Amino acid sequence: MKLISKIVLFIYLFSAVTLFAQEKLTLDQCVKLALKNNASIIKSKLSLDQAGLSVKQSYSNLYPTADLNASTSTSDNNVPGITWDSQWFVQGSISQDIYRPGMYSGIHLARLNRDISGISDADLAAQIRISVETALLSNIDFQRIN
Repeated sequence: MKLISKIVLFIYLFSAVTLFAQEKLTLDQCVKLALKNNASIIKSKLSLDQAGLSVKQSYSNLYPTADLNASTSTSDNNVPGITWDSQWFVQGSISQDIYRPGMYSGIHLARLNRDISGISDADLAAQIRISVETALLSNIDFQRIN
């Protein structure tokens, strides 16, 4: 998978160099271009955002829950001259877990997953930077030889 992404990246950079033949790109511009358009980086950023939301969601287990129910019933006795009887029922409740085994471990696990996603994102960006540098230097050496 890494080899395929390197080949695609090299082809992309080589085509970018030929398309922008009049405009020379610096190494930093090439790296920024590769990081901006790389699908793996975009996916990694989305995974990092998802991990951050997972941390927020795990805190929701600590919040109280509220329930509200309402209902009505009517009855007709089919007796002439007697009106309908209506009854309304409303019920509400609020509950809060003081302690439940594993209650806080979900938060800890979500934080660890977020940190792992951040490290993976940084590692992927470093790998892409190295691939771009290698491809650009190979291209420069190829141009010097020819």
